[in-house]
Amino acid sequence: MLTLTDVIRYGAFKPSSWRDEAQHSFDKLIDLIKKRVDRDGVEGAMHSLLDEVFELRMLVIPILLEQKTQEDLTDFVLERQLALRDQPTDQYDQLFADVLKVLHQISYPHLQSLPPQLEKGNSAAAFDGKAGYVSPKLPTFRATLSYVGAPKEVYELLESSLKADFNGILYELLRSGRLPFLSKYKKEIVYGTFKHTEDFGFYSTLLNLWKPDNNNEGELVRNVKVRLALYQLDHSSHHSTWELGQVRDLILQ
Repeated sequence: MLTLTDVIRYGAFKPSSWRDEAQHSFDKLIDLIKKRVDRDGVEGAMHSLLDEVFELRMLVIPILLEQKTQEDLTDFVLERQLALRDQPTDQYDQLFADVLKVLHQISYPHLQSLPPQLEKGNSAAAFDGKAGYVSPKLPTFRATLSYVGAPKEVYELLESSLKADFNGILYELLRSGRLPFLSKYKKEIVYGTFKHTEDFGFYSTLLNLWKPDNNNEGELVRNVKVRLALYQLDHSSHHSTWELGQVRDLILQ
C-alpha cells in the first residue's frame, strides 16, 4: 500500500504527476522546511509544521486513489525500494527501507476507510458536519475529533502518523537531492521515522485498525507487540475499541 512518503518520492522525480493545488502545498512545505530545520532542528521543525503536512496529505490522497496513478506509483515505488534495499549508501538507507515496508502495512486499513468523496478526487471540500467531507485543515479535524468524543489514543495516532510522514518527507527530500543540507540530520531523520512509525503502529493496533504479523520479528514490529502487551496488562479492565473510522460515521449521521 502506498503512503504520503511514496507520493513525495514519486513527485520529486515526476513533477507532472502533481495537481496544481498539491504542488503549491508541497513547494510551500519545502520552503518552510529549509527555514525551520536550519533554525529549530528536525524536532522543532516537525512540531511547527504538522498542519502543513496534514494539508498536503489531504491534497494527495485523491492522487493515491486514482487507478492509473496507483499503477504508475506502485511500479515506481517497487523499483525504488529494491534499489534502496539492494544498493544502500549506508545502514540508514537499509533501516529506512525496512521502516517504510511496515509503514505501508499500517497505512493500508486507514486508506481503506476513507470517505467516498475523496475517492472521487474532491480534495478541497470541508469536513463541516454537513457535507461529510474531510477538511485539509488540521485544526478543523482536531475539533471534529473533540466533538465526537474521540479518546486520547486517536489524537496520538493522528500525531504519530503525521510525524512519521514528516520524517519520511525529509528523507525523500534528502535522498532525491532536493535538500542536500539535510545530510547532517540523516541519522536523526531515519530514527525519527522509525520511532513515529512504531507509535503509529501501536495506536493503530489499540484502535483495531492494524494487527502486527505474528511472524514478523523485525525490531519495529516487535517493539509494537511488547508495548501492546504491557498496555494490556496495565489496562486489563478497559480497552478502547473506538476506531478512527467512527469520526466519519458519526459526522455523516
